[in-house]
Amino acid sequence: MSKASALILSAVVILGAGPVRAQNFGTPQAEKFFRVEWQAEQTKTGQPAIRGFVYNDYGNWAGDVRLLVEGLDASGQSVSRTRGYVNGDVPSRGRVPFEVILAAPAVTYRVTVEYFFWRHRGGP
Repeated sequence: MSKASALILSAVVILGAGPVRAQNFGTPQAEKFFRVEWQAEQTKTGQPAIRGFVYNDYGNWAGDVRLLVEGLDASGQSVSRTRGYVNGDVPSRGRVPFEVILAAPAVTYRVTVEYFFWRHRGGP
């Protein structure tokens, strides 16, 4: 891909990206307990990135939350896969921000919770 083509594709992805609703998830359990809201952005150094929030709608804290970001082409086919982690635990009925840096931009993305485990914490 030429430098000009890459720049145009990056501009289309960045300018055309807006907030996205909750996504499908990697496991039926994740789909039941989590919501992911995200948008495609660029880092300060110009790298493509996905930023957003993971919402935990369940009564236990979630730890080791791993996200899978799939870059999709115009037909919806996966053309790239990048994994990232939520920094820290996701509290019960709470949310935590995340950022996943991508190697290359795509037409659109699918963001899923690929892995997590429940932490049993006491609380008020």
